[in-house]
Amino acid sequence: MRIAVVLVLVLLLVAPAAATSTSGPATARAVLLTQVSLFRQGKFKAMYTTTYTPTYRAHCPWSAFKRGQTALKRYLGPGFTLRRVRTRMLSARRALLAYQLLRRDGTVAGTATFQDHDLYVKTGGRWYDEYDGKGC
Repeated sequence: MRIAVVLVLVLLLVAPAAATSTSGPATARAVLLTQVSLFRQGKFKAMYTTTYTPTYRAHCPWSAFKRGQTALKRYLGPGFTLRRVRTRMLSARRALLAYQLLRRDGTVAGTATFQDHDLYVKTGGRWYDEYDGKGC
């Protein structure tokens, strides 16, 4: 009986720690939705540090990333819509995303197809946007 109580207490202490270490977007699609949310709020630094892999950040320094996101925000305008989000799983830890961005007036502002290789990877139990050779 005493061993069972100790085991339950250990599990209760360990479970929250395990849950927090893997907290974050549970799918590649969820990463994209998180990025869109942070982008709309102008939280580029939070987006850069929490949704992109270290490999991506090594190829795209913060100053270049911020410059690109600021320009993209001007290009898209105050209201845009993300639609037609599709995921192609390459493996259990790698996925490609395809999607469209529409301006408020309904015109297509950008399209990512599977051939564009917008790559996402799962590391340590959560998904991140990975460097896919397209620059920043």
